[in-house]
Amino acid sequence: MLRTGAGAVTAADGAGASADGMVSGVALDLYCGVGTMTLGLAPHFTQVWGVEVVSPSIAAAQANAAANGMSNTLFVVADVATELPRLLTQLKREALPLKAIIADPSRAGLGAAVKALATVKGPCQLSLVFCALTALKRDLPPLLKAGWQLNKVQGFDMFPHSQHVETLVCLSKS
Repeated sequence: MLRTGAGAVTAADGAGASADGMVSGVALDLYCGVGTMTLGLAPHFTQVWGVEVVSPSIAAAQANAAANGMSNTLFVVADVATELPRLLTQLKREALPLKAIIADPSRAGLGAAVKALATVKGPCQLSLVFCALTALKRDLPPLLKAGWQLNKVQGFDMFPHSQHVETLVCLSKS
């Protein structure tokens, strides 16, 4: 089910970069939850599409976008692994340039979504947040094999006084 913010930007609107430096293109926020990162990306891209399987989270993301005056956000209630290939096909069909992807999956990691991410053509930036190193160890090699270049890996202690560490992996594809 596709849910859009008010005044969603169309493909024709994304033809050129704006004077304020906004990137002309689409960013994807996979596993977007309530849209926290979607809203952070929205001022910098023509469109930002968020995907989340939890319906109440998408409702909250829409409310957050509306409350913050973000009209260039689109939200999809779906499983990322099944929806991502469809979104990539839609982007190609509508000639919308995919410029950035951010994904913050559960401890299980990207799983089947890795296959779709491997097919992305550049130039594109990919930022992955892993909360389990076993998922990172499994998900990263197929992306590197598919031509993604590793730019940075950074650990973050988001949960002090616990053993959990989040790992941000930044990749790019030319």
